Amino acid sequence: MGMVKFDFVQYASKMNCDEQQLYSWICRGKLPAISRKKPVLLPEKTYQMLIGHIEDGLTCGFNDKILPTIKPLKQDCYNAQTKLDLHSQKVSQAEAVLAQYQATLTQGHNLPRSIASVEKKIREIKQTYTVKKMLGFLSVNSSYKELINEKSQLEQTLKAFTPQKIEAQIKIAETRLAQLRDFERDLIKQVQSIKSRITATVSAAKPPVRFQASNLKPAFSSALASVAATMSAEPSASPTVAVPRVPILPLSGYAPKTINSKTSKSAETALKNSSVKQTIRVAWDDVTFGDGSIRVRHKTGFSNTFSLVESRGFLNLIKTHYKFRNAPLLTITMMNNNIIEVVNKDAVLYYIKFLSDTGSLLDLGNARQSRGISRFRLYNKEYYRRCLPDLFKSSSLKFLCEISDAEGYIIPVPEVVVTTNGTKSVDDSFMFTLRSRAGFYIAWESTEDSKATYLFQCSSSNLLRTQQLLYDYLVGPTVNKRQTLINSDSIPRQLGLPRRIFHSDVLNWKCNLKAYCSI
Repeated sequence: MGMVKFDFVQYASKMNCDEQQLYSWICRGKLPAISRKKPVLLPEKTYQMLIGHIEDGLTCGFNDKILPTIKPLKQDCYNAQTKLDLHSQKVSQAEAVLAQYQATLTQGHNLPRSIASVEKKIREIKQTYTVKKMLGFLSVNSSYKELINEKSQLEQTLKAFTPQKIEAQIKIAETRLAQLRDFERDLIKQVQSIKSRITATVSAAKPPVRFQASNLKPAFSSALASVAATMSAEPSASPTVAVPRVPILPLSGYAPKTINSKTSKSAETALKNSSVKQTIRVAWDDVTFGDGSIRVRHKTGFSNTFSLVESRGFLNLIKTHYKFRNAPLLTITMMNNNIIEVVNKDAVLYYIKFLSDTGSLLDLGNARQSRGISRFRLYNKEYYRRCLPDLFKSSSLKFLCEISDAEGYIIPVPEVVVTTNGTKSVDDSFMFTLRSRAGFYIAWESTEDSKATYLFQCSSSNLLRTQQLLYDYLVGPTVNKRQTLINSDSIPRQLGLPRRIFHSDVLNWKCNLKAYCSI
């Protein structure tokens, strides 16, 4: 169990709330004493309890009278969300079963073509030698023996292949998957309904904020008076009064190059809730995940929450260990402090899935991981070019993306790195699918060039199974995975006897990789 630093002042500033209210709320909770002057180290579970307590306070506006009303609703929401998470795992498993059946059927139909290809290779070997030398050569030639064995295995597989039976299994799997997805949609609606009730309950309990002229600061009042005087002095004219535009920008966003009119700070404050739609880009440090929602931090504070069913609150703790290397900024459209649209939603869902998978490696109890690789069926090279164009910016990752199979999975694999002082960070690594004349190779590549590229061979019929085995190993509990692959006798055989290609020379590295794929 690791330790997490909690800085009270920094957290109060981040959440844009009053320090005195926040400190009073923390003291009312059954939690360890928190210092207001210096950061404290807390166990991860205690830290999560603290954050949950603070979120309760923020939800009810630090009002003890509202909290008992929404507590049962929040518990109902948590129970429904847990049920949804467990059911989503069943959906992923059903998708994997269906994908396996479909792959088996496709591979069965391709068996005659595979046999013909092997026979062609056998004929080519025979034609290379004269009749006198052939008998002696074929008795010791290992390639010839391997091809004969492969042909025999393919013929036996073809003989046992029953497409009608597999098609019936596919229909059953499709029906099962459709039923699971229907129930999953009902669960999502249930979670959203409970969250709407929580929002409505809090809104009804909080008195509405009324606009009063006396609340305006003198500087803004005089500005309004000046405009009114100008209009009354020239009634015949229709002067155009330039209304200053004050964009809602994230702390990490890009400010406009020029501002046409000077505006006092009080005017900016009054105009911050402009009803003009604005598209902004936000760094991931300024994104806060909630259970079923997200919100962003901008220069005037936090936005209102935006419903995103896939989001989970525990991701905030995980993303502190991750660098979001070459990740696109979150692009959103805002109006009146509300997020109207997430423009690059595919990128958001990618990182939600990646951080969720990372949670189990960091021993976070709330993180549930669904390991079926069918979840990555859309993650091919076209997907990354469209949704995450800068992710493969390094020369090695870019080259592997170029030579990978057009329809093959490119699977993101989180890799936890532990420093000498015990702190943990998460690096990106990927599994690429390379098509070769002999079948397929799976390349495991890290974003760190100091780490070698690992290649795992598999046949066309075992591609999905080998990918699943390799992914389970890479995100599993084994420590020093690369060293274990090198030194262990049993694990390499299970995963296809890996080969290592080092990055000592870029040209040699590329040439060695090209030898394993048909490009």
